[in-house]
Amino acid sequence: MKKLIFMGIIFFSTSSISIAQGIKEATINWEDGLKPPYLMLTEKKELIGIAVEMLNKILSMNQIKPIHKIAPWKRCLKEIEDKQVDLVPNSSYKDDRAKFSHYTKPLYETHLVLFYLKSKFANPPNIKIIDDFKSYKIGGVFGFNYDQYQNQINIDTGAKSREILIEKLRRGYIDIAIEQLEVVLSLYREGKVNLEGVENVPDPVMPVKVFHVLAVKNEKGKKLQEIIDYGIDKLQKDGITERIMKKYLGESYKTTK
Repeated sequence: MKKLIFMGIIFFSTSSISIAQGIKEATINWEDGLKPPYLMLTEKKELIGIAVEMLNKILSMNQIKPIHKIAPWKRCLKEIEDKQVDLVPNSSYKDDRAKFSHYTKPLYETHLVLFYLKSKFANPPNIKIIDDFKSYKIGGVFGFNYDQYQNQINIDTGAKSREILIEKLRRGYIDIAIEQLEVVLSLYREGKVNLEGVENVPDPVMPVKVFHVLAVKNEKGKKLQEIIDYGIDKLQKDGITERIMKKYLGESYKTTK
């Protein structure tokens, strides 16, 4: 009996290594619409950020070389559907994407909030359910996933970027801008958006939004999904996730986690 238990322990401890056997490199498509602090570019055009660092760390732990590419979001999805790349990070869940890719566990999460002008609202907008949105002009960003609202509200997605969305809010073209708190705060710190007089409340429909890595739907992609899932748990357990978050989010990580 003791011998059987010992063998089981050895198998468990080496399973993460055996998973990676045969995979030497992985091609990764990152969207060209940057998403600080999760996806950014240095002056030397090198990819950095929370999602980049976490994924690089996981692949490195398994001796897999990452080959990073940048492309428009639609091309990212098209190329993984056509099996031209192995991984596409920063994806929220949609049923149609699950048809041509494996979803990993959430790599990270963000907090969805409703931004509004304090000068326009004596009190914060009273939104508790989807129907409450219908009393306001709601703004979003072109191409972003708003499936959580089940097509029950009209969202003006004319803004081509988060910066433009916040400017539309400030100019009074919309009453409420739906956005990710951590991303907008990062843009604010970079001086790319003006938040003077702008307040926010949690989105009652989806206060927290998770983002995954898409893995190509073939044998290699399935192995990569397992490797990344295991790696996400290990980074969390070892405290590496928290260190990476604090590196990029600083004190705001404590208030939004």
